[in-house]
Amino acid sequence: MNSFKLGAIAEEIAMAHERNRLGKEVADKYLKSVNDKPVLGYDIESVESENTLKPRFIEVKTSNSRGEVIISDHQVKVLRSLAERAFLYVVSLKSKSVERIIQNPIGEDFEARSKVNSYNFKI
Repeated sequence: MNSFKLGAIAEEIAMAHERNRLGKEVADKYLKSVNDKPVLGYDIESVESENTLKPRFIEVKTSNSRGEVIISDHQVKVLRSLAERAFLYVVSLKSKSVERIIQNPIGEDFEARSKVNSYNFKI
C-alpha cells in the first residue's frame, strides 16, 4: 500500500478519535478535514471543547519502523507558527488508534529530538 493511502487511513482514524473526543454535536459543527489543502500544513481543524472553542490544528502521522515521524519543512514552519494550537497525532495503523498526541510538536525541544538536516524525529 502506498504512503498516500496509508496517510488517508491514518487521517480517518484521527477524525474518528476527534469525533469521539468531542461528541457528535460539537464534531458536526467544528471538526473539519482540510487534507485537500496541503498549503495549510496540517490535516484537521478542530476545537478543544464546546466550552472554549479554542482551535486545534492537527497534523496526522504514522511512525516508521524506527519509531520516528517525518515532517516536511513546510509543516515544521506552519506547526511552529501555530505553537500551542498545533497538535501532532501519531496513529498506529496496526491498532487503528491514535497512540500519541503531542501539543506544540515543534516547540523548544524539537531541535534536540530531530536528526541533523532532517525532520525525522523520535516520538
